[in-house]
Amino acid sequence: MTRLRRVAALGLALALALLLTVALVTLLAPRWTLEAGDASRHALEAIAQAETLQSRVTDLETGQRGFVLTDDPAYLEPHRQAEKRLPKDFARLRHLTSDNPRQRARLDELVPLLEKKRKELDATLELRRSQGLAAALTPIETDVGKRTMDRIRALISELKREERALLDARLATRGLERRRTALLVILGSGIAAALVLAAVLALLLQMAERVRAERATRESEQRLVVTLSSIGDAVIATNTDGRVMFMNPVAVSLTGWPLKESHNLPTPVC
Repeated sequence: MTRLRRVAALGLALALALLLTVALVTLLAPRWTLEAGDASRHALEAIAQAETLQSRVTDLETGQRGFVLTDDPAYLEPHRQAEKRLPKDFARLRHLTSDNPRQRARLDELVPLLEKKRKELDATLELRRSQGLAAALTPIETDVGKRTMDRIRALISELKREERALLDARLATRGLERRRTALLVILGSGIAAALVLAAVLALLLQMAERVRAERATRESEQRLVVTLSSIGDAVIATNTDGRVMFMNPVAVSLTGWPLKESHNLPTPVC
């Protein structure tokens, strides 16, 4: 195999390898995008669930305050609904953030705070029912309940901030992966096309070199025929099987064989 043919074969092999790589990346890209999308949706769900939890705690306190101030049982309905749904909302949030140790620590801190707040609100409601407005306002006017609520809000806010940071990071990674995939496909396809072109050019050069070699051989043979035809001695040229391939005029006159009929005849014995 000539050097140009080896170059062409190597170029085609590399082009094929690149095209297979590009095809593989193209097949895997949707999966990578789907995984990144799932991670982003997971963070969005955690943020939404944290906001739901915060809304439940707010409803819990707002319903209690409304009943304390008005003694209207209608205000207790948001309080009851929030108290009923709060455990499920909390469990859902814990599940969504179970893979993050910092979030688990925040939720662990929230558990006793939520229980403390629930007991405080229930105690205030009982005071309003049994002893009236003045007795119920006494614990409300202290800072104990406010500090507990402020800490609950702070923990939920911290939780949401971290999930938003994770979401931003995942979206950035998703965009980077898309750009890398597009760049790899473009560069890989371009390089593969260049390699195929180089292989084709190498084959064309090899064909041109072969044509030049054959032309040079024919020209050399023609010059040799002219030279042998002009000398005064008889000249008979045979192939490897001993068959006559050429006879100059002197040999024709000596053998008596016509030039056209002498081709492929056995060499005459002198």
